[in-house]
Amino acid sequence: MLENSKNTVLCVEAGSDTRTADNVVHAYNYGSVIQDGDKNFKYPTIAQPTANGRQLSVSAGKGLGGSTSINGLAVTRPPQSQVDAFGQDLSTGWSWETLLPYMKKAEKFNPPSDDLKALGADWDPSAHGTDGPVAVGFPSTLYRGEIINRYSEAITNTVGTPHIQDNSNGKVPLDGVGKHLTEQTMSSLGANGGGDPDGNGPSALIAVSKNAMLKQFRSQVAGIFDKQEGLVELFADNGYPSDRGGLVWNLLPFSRGSVSASANSAFGNPRVDPRYFSASWDLDVQIQAARAVRRIFQKLGVQENIPGFDAGNGGIPDGPQHGNYRRWRDFVLNRFSSVAHPMSTCMMAPREDGGVVDNNFKVYSTSNVFVADASVVPMSISAHLQSFLYGVAELAADKIMGRA
Repeated sequence: MLENSKNTVLCVEAGSDTRTADNVVHAYNYGSVIQDGDKNFKYPTIAQPTANGRQLSVSAGKGLGGSTSINGLAVTRPPQSQVDAFGQDLSTGWSWETLLPYMKKAEKFNPPSDDLKALGADWDPSAHGTDGPVAVGFPSTLYRGEIINRYSEAITNTVGTPHIQDNSNGKVPLDGVGKHLTEQTMSSLGANGGGDPDGNGPSALIAVSKNAMLKQFRSQVAGIFDKQEGLVELFADNGYPSDRGGLVWNLLPFSRGSVSASANSAFGNPRVDPRYFSASWDLDVQIQAARAVRRIFQKLGVQENIPGFDAGNGGIPDGPQHGNYRRWRDFVLNRFSSVAHPMSTCMMAPREDGGVVDNNFKVYSTSNVFVADASVVPMSISAHLQSFLYGVAELAADKIMGRA
């Protein structure tokens, strides 16, 4: 919007200016900033019956730039089929053809150095932008390991936006506000000594319209089974939760939850109910993903360092079959954590389907109230959110300014 010098934009943020904070500007401090209560709201959830009664937290950035301050700096994009399905199946009007230019517009890509190229760093110039505000590039070091081609296993924020809507005295009654909350659940497995996967997290079945929910589920099932869209991410990590770490999460949960006002004040914490694993499929996916990491550890020859199963300290299930289903279920439910990718609480969809905003990002029955953050995206995506959401924000700006 500031591309037009005649416009004045007021940015209202909770928290402080984090641009020079050490745990914000240095990517290697990501683990500390996500735990920093001065920079992360860490909204508490209500006790979760489908997660052994645990009370967890959902992350949202507190400070200038919002969740950018606690971003893990992973830049990936969802598959073309998924973006096209948002338009074809879920009536957003989006497509890969229309959104890709906006994702590229936000990006300033830095090609890899010759040393990184020698280690296998490659890129397609046509897939990247070069003049945007967000610098994107390869890490300074790469590990050249074995390549596995196929592995088969059966702007406030998403929480804050519906909370503000709920505290607006009901002037625009929209049943979809705060519904359809989705969040991804992560299991952390470690090897070499006392592996201690820990956490607290979301995946979430509260919907306004049964038919709209079935429409979403059919689209998601088709993406997983017919289009082979990514279902699970495996994130290799050093030093967390042990010397070797394997973090896995379900990218496309079917569980749905909600966010609502707990008191008539925009300054109190909202009532957050992700309903983790309320769709039993999500628990099965999480268990199979964790088992896959266990097998990878064995492939790496570190199985002798993996602790035996102990429900008390979170050890990884062991045994001839790598732990039975019951033990893996207990491990996942007792130790899973949030991925910090909450979405969909002010969904872009027809109003009769529980939508809160129209295809122009405008809240229904208003003339000048717009929402442009992760809460408008109808479903989870098979990617980290950053690149996709910057593209959505660029599109929203053009829509609001009447340029698209």
